[in-house]
Amino acid sequence: MMGNIHFFAVAALIGIALYIIMAQRNLIKLAMSMSILASAINLFLIAPNI
Repeated sequence: MMGNIHFFAVAALIGIALYIIMAQRNLIKLAMSMSILASAINLFLIAPNI
């Protein structure tokens, strides 16, 4: 269970980012959510190697 904590964190970050992308119409918040989404994808790619 504790070995998969990285994947739960990635799923949470992707969920938050997608919610903000769909719910907000503010350009700055949209850019911030795209940054969160990119960070989550990078964490997903790096997490199995930690």
